[in-house]
Amino acid sequence: MRTLAGAIPGGAAEITPAWLTGVLRGYGSLKPDQRVERVELERLSGTDSLSCLVLRASLGYTTREPAGPETVVIKLPSADATERTNGFASSGGLYQREVRFYNDLGPWAGMPAPFAHLAVIDAQSERMTIVLEDLPNGHIGEDGTATGEELMAAVRALARMHGRWWDSSELDRYRWLAAERERSPTG
Repeated sequence: MRTLAGAIPGGAAEITPAWLTGVLRGYGSLKPDQRVERVELERLSGTDSLSCLVLRASLGYTTREPAGPETVVIKLPSADATERTNGFASSGGLYQREVRFYNDLGPWAGMPAPFAHLAVIDAQSERMTIVLEDLPNGHIGEDGTATGEELMAAVRALARMHGRWWDSSELDRYRWLAAERERSPTG
């Protein structure tokens, strides 16, 4: 698991062109001679009900044509200090598991998952940042407005993921998942 504490912004105000240039260069999404010149942030999550702040960053580059992604989605810890320290996100290990998912399993999960340009956490402070590919036609489903078709697509994706990993010895490579399975009543 990446624990690059210096790469973890303390909040949305620290998401700057220089920071995103470093992220995109560091993970091969931007050439060394190119840089992000402009960042416009849009909040995607209407509340902190997802236990994190979700932003879309629209990016402008020093070159005329886009040098890297036009947009990325950035996830930061909840702005609510109580949620970060006492809520499910902290006590349930939500941030650590999500970072581990993107670093260890994302491309091989058996279900569609956005590419993670960066997924890092400082486990002691619970500060984390995930910078994701912005999927076309994607949306945050926190407001209960998913259609029946969208819900069925989600169930099918989860079934493919579970089918991919069901009783697989490959899971043993990921000790953090083994610990989760041991705590599970069906584990």
